[in-house]
Amino acid sequence: MAEQTFRSPGFFEREIDLTQRTTEIVGTPAGVIGTSQKGPAFVPVTVGSFADFESKFGTLDPDRFGPYAANEWLKNRTSLTYIRVLGAGSNSSTSDISVTQTAGTVKNAGFLLSGSRSGAAGDSRYNGVVQFLGARHLTRTDEPTGYPVFTDNSSVDSTDGINLVRAVILTASGSRLLVLDHNQPYSVSNASNDIATISAYGASSDQATFKLVLSSAMGSSFGNDESQPGLRIYTASLDPSSQHYVGKILNTSPDRFGTEQHLLYADLPVESEIARVDVNPGSVAVLSGSGNSVGSGGLSGTAFTELFGKFNTRYTTSRSTAFISQPFGDTEYDLFHFESLDDGTSGNKKVKVSISNLRRSTNPKDPYGTFTVLIRDYYDTDTDMRVLEQYPLCTLNPGDDDYIGTKIGDLSAKFNFDAETESERRLNVTGKRPNR
Repeated sequence: MAEQTFRSPGFFEREIDLTQRTTEIVGTPAGVIGTSQKGPAFVPVTVGSFADFESKFGTLDPDRFGPYAANEWLKNRTSLTYIRVLGAGSNSSTSDISVTQTAGTVKNAGFLLSGSRSGAAGDSRYNGVVQFLGARHLTRTDEPTGYPVFTDNSSVDSTDGINLVRAVILTASGSRLLVLDHNQPYSVSNASNDIATISAYGASSDQATFKLVLSSAMGSSFGNDESQPGLRIYTASLDPSSQHYVGKILNTSPDRFGTEQHLLYADLPVESEIARVDVNPGSVAVLSGSGNSVGSGGLSGTAFTELFGKFNTRYTTSRSTAFISQPFGDTEYDLFHFESLDDGTSGNKKVKVSISNLRRSTNPKDPYGTFTVLIRDYYDTDTDMRVLEQYPLCTLNPGDDDYIGTKIGDLSAKFNFDAETESERRLNVTGKRPNR
């Protein structure tokens, strides 16, 4: 990062970071359309070298062919225009656009998991749908201010517990998920179990565990745990520090979905020091949608199981939640948010943003205070921060040179897929301040 060096009163020499300097673009560019690791989607970007391409779109990847074409062309030329594509769907009519506006889904985008009832007597578990692994937690009561995110919401019950979703698991069409108590053997009678009890907390690595059972129509070729064909039985835990934590034992590779019959789509870790799973009976549950339908609105008549299995939406851009004002009366206002320059999932786990050094104004003619914006490594901690960029003395005064939008930039180019008039389906540029 550029730094300032003090030389004399009133003069600061700024070091210029050359790592992002681009090669001069010369000649008529070739055009390449393809996928890439990162970068803006459906926005033509012209580069002059493969180093410039890598800084914008990422490096070579065996699963993506576009960067190889770009690399070969730029070995002998200094001009190439690349358009990155992502899952945008194929809305082509006003009815398609209407569905997107009311239900959020897009024609021919993504995929849909659709389940059906199992044939086992009395088993209401759904096959091949999204399953949510939830648990009842007890929050710490010795904190002077508590954790409002865990205590000030409608999921808290009368015994001061809180119900949290801890994992999202996709199951294949021939598989289903159930849970058992930590010491409970599998049998036909409990083949539809959706509630379980964890073991007690202790010093061993087996603390706070339960059984997570995945059954598959593949039979013995899939698994034969506890002498039951088609079963894999995992010792599981919701404690992120445990060797049995669900994020460590379940499949996270989409390429292995067929053989593993499941995919851990997301896990939501909560440290036991903040809120730990209750050891009382029925503390862990596998949840899925019911066969009931939405009563009204754009999704009217759609079964909840289908809604939970919908992944047919257009790509989005990673963004932070809104930073809000202090209360004015009983109202807090959204002030600003941050958005990734990379579309799709590539920007999800790169950086996080924090605000520091809030200072109220001491100038009676200027009511705006100042603050510092820190762009930090996603995986750092508050006790070991890795700051990638920082913007000090930001203000919310639009007329000030230190206005946050001016210091960081707010230009954004997006393709409008959902304009009813075809001629209006084009790139739209918003903002007016260059991205720094």
